Amino acid sequence: MRLEAPATSESPPIGSEFRRPLILMVAVVLIVVVIVGVFAYNTLLSPSRSAPQQSWHEVGTYSGAVTNYNDVSQNTTVFQIRGSQIRVHWEFTMCCDTSLDQTFSLMLYSTTNSVVWNGCLSTDPTMDQCHFTDHQYNTANQTISAGPGAFYLRVIASLGQWSLSISDYY
Repeated sequence: MRLEAPATSESPPIGSEFRRPLILMVAVVLIVVVIVGVFAYNTLLSPSRSAPQQSWHEVGTYSGAVTNYNDVSQNTTVFQIRGSQIRVHWEFTMCCDTSLDQTFSLMLYSTTNSVVWNGCLSTDPTMDQCHFTDHQYNTANQTISAGPGAFYLRVIASLGQWSLSISDYY
């Protein structure tokens, strides 16, 4: 009869019961570090995202007609400007008698009644900076550095019809 040594099972080395969970925990931590690193790179280190593109936004339109010389000055209602630029588009059509000198003038006021900007058009050759390009009809745009705030326009016109469009750049 042969004696065989009893079958022995090798016992695991001390601490091996902790090795598998430790490896799993290290792997999870590494995955979390990689995810956080990618997120940080995309938000902090990548070029900053540009602000929304600014554009012109119409804030009001106004029109009027001057039919006698007693009513040559009119004010628009107050309009709000959010940005730092105002664009005024105006059109003026002279009335009837073109032998008379015609003038169209705009003054932009803040609500504290201080003049922010003024401009004019005229058929009067003595008015150096006010000349119509066409003696029957004129239109123009003016960009003014003003805002934010509340403003209004004063229109002073000879006989004729006028219209204004006010835009805000933000």
